Amino acid sequence: MRTRRELMADAGRLTLAGMAAGPALKTITGAASAAPVPARALPTGAGWTNHEYWTFADWALAAAEAAWDERVGFYGSDIRTSCAMLSAHAIAAQTRYAGGPTRNDARAKRMAEALVQAPPFKPATDGRSTGSTDLRTSGQTHTPGWTASPTTNTGEQHVSIDPKVAEALARAWLVRDTIGLSADTAALIVERIQSTAEGVFFRYPNIRLNQINWYLELYLWAAVTADDPKRWLSEFRDQLRRWCTGAEKAVAPWSIPNLGPSWNFHRDPLSGLDAAENIESNEYCNIILDSLSYLKEAKAHGLVLSTQQRKVLRAWSKRALPAYWTHAGYPNWDTGLFLRRWHLGRYWAWSLGGLFAIMLNDEQGDASDAATAKYLFDRALVTYTRWARLRGQAVPQTPTYPVRSQLTPNAPDMAARFVLLAARAVAHDVEQLPAKAPAAMYAYDPSIGRLTVTTSRYNTAILAQNNGAFPYGGLDLCRLSDADQRVAASIGGEGAANFGVIVSDGHRDVVASAAPRRRGGPAPMTMTMGPPGRVTEGEKYPDQPYAGPFKALEVTGERSGGGVTVRSTHAFRTDRITATWKVTRGAGRAALDVDAHFPSYGTDATITAVLETGHSRRLTAASGTIALDEVAYFYIKSAEPEAGYVVVPRAAPDGARTAVIRPGAQPAAPLPGPTLVIELARRDRVFRSESLQVSIAVASTAAEAAKVARTLR
Repeated sequence: MRTRRELMADAGRLTLAGMAAGPALKTITGAASAAPVPARALPTGAGWTNHEYWTFADWALAAAEAAWDERVGFYGSDIRTSCAMLSAHAIAAQTRYAGGPTRNDARAKRMAEALVQAPPFKPATDGRSTGSTDLRTSGQTHTPGWTASPTTNTGEQHVSIDPKVAEALARAWLVRDTIGLSADTAALIVERIQSTAEGVFFRYPNIRLNQINWYLELYLWAAVTADDPKRWLSEFRDQLRRWCTGAEKAVAPWSIPNLGPSWNFHRDPLSGLDAAENIESNEYCNIILDSLSYLKEAKAHGLVLSTQQRKVLRAWSKRALPAYWTHAGYPNWDTGLFLRRWHLGRYWAWSLGGLFAIMLNDEQGDASDAATAKYLFDRALVTYTRWARLRGQAVPQTPTYPVRSQLTPNAPDMAARFVLLAARAVAHDVEQLPAKAPAAMYAYDPSIGRLTVTTSRYNTAILAQNNGAFPYGGLDLCRLSDADQRVAASIGGEGAANFGVIVSDGHRDVVASAAPRRRGGPAPMTMTMGPPGRVTEGEKYPDQPYAGPFKALEVTGERSGGGVTVRSTHAFRTDRITATWKVTRGAGRAALDVDAHFPSYGTDATITAVLETGHSRRLTAASGTIALDEVAYFYIKSAEPEAGYVVVPRAAPDGARTAVIRPGAQPAAPLPGPTLVIELARRDRVFRSESLQVSIAVASTAAEAAKVARTLR
């Protein structure tokens, strides 16, 4: 039995870990059965309570349960899956939850006892730690440390593994009496975590790329289990100081700043600005933000932030909400790693950790940001639940959209991470936070022409420059979904599989508005209207990011080629988008086609023209053309249930006609439906200038489309 002094010390460690301690803990009970909670019992809105987080965890756990191997005592073959579940089990024990299968002291004890053994732990030989300190090498073998497999010490090692094992073991150590750990196992937990954090692979100044999070997290859990938590303060402080200094300028060991001039994220600062991984990486930026969840606790133990650090952390975090998230709690997702990360479910889960840093609201924003982050977090669980229910399972498909991921999807790992997210919400007692639906939000990065927009009706993005990281981009919408993350038009794609105007000579494209720029240069677009006013190049590292709520936005840019220029302009309101294209040419007389494209999603998508007479006409590739002036509006119905969008022509050339084509599948558009084509000019005449303007708005059904169209005309 531990002494009162030891119990008091553990209460302090719980505070350091960002958990409530002592009498304030509430025992949450529910049905005694361990059967999964049906999805229909979960909330469909934001403002979740701790009881509802546990309800979600108990239900989602069913998908991770499928990976449990009773013989070896772990969840699957990835040690991080087991560590997510061990952390969740430990939090359930700590909060005295007694309502469902997330509370499993026996499994927590068994995994904790096994994780301190070798394997999977690799101790230092002769007491000398090993590990590369060359930032440019891909080798991550090190001792002491853990391997990716929970049952061998010959598996891959990765910088992301040790902090997750340390968290799981530290959380188990905090409830060692409750789950029945022996004194020997408790002592081994402390020794394993301390020795790993003290090894050359994790000690300052070593770092992997600029992923400071793995180091800060490991230091935190080392502090939790240390006799003197302040022992790890200097490591935490030095890593954070260097990262923040390197956010705005290149400092050793990096070649470029960690953040771009609009606070956008550079994943590989050892490479140049035009490297593919430096265009943007939603998931890694949020994973790194997650490590700031415990900043308040670090400050309570002596961390002092400079003025520059406060500026960086505040601006970076305030931009993150509108730059990376939609109203559905899903990433507005661009990543320089493309098919190695894009739409993978476990990276969605990892990304959601970034919202904790903003919810807990220390240096990361203000009370309204915290309320927005709580709303988005809860909405993510709603979206997860809805997608899972559509499959009739306790986990959505992964990748969440049917892209051909280059990594193993690993649905049980996705589920385990969501279980832990819900448990962390209880540990941080975020039910006490208000959850407020955000207004329409935007984030704009002038240097790369990236604009993200999310409203209570839709979400979309424009990405003028893509560094060649993925095929989509340009001056037009590169995706469009409704506020519940149902795909209305596309998730990506290029050419006729996405929005934009293409000018061709019948053999090749002469110029396309949706052609992305592959390298840096002058600002590729101009924001002509928005909260900050007109923005072209923009201020570098502004105190107030070009991000936040908006009522009206407008951006414009040009693409030129073959003597032809296409100007693309998009105006955004809460419920609609107005797109305008103007195509002009010089003195050439080459015969050219000019086509505007409006894509759909899914092979069963449909395109319907509602005529001025009130009659409707289904358009297909075989139905021939129709005069645009006969059309009141188009309803493009997605193959997704209750999703689609309306296109209302507002201005067009005389004689413009419509057609339908069916693009082939692409890496970024795996399920393209038919594309509506508005033909602005054909090769039978020479044009000098042609324009098209349309209004676009999402609509879930044909009946809603009719109502929406009336508001747009």
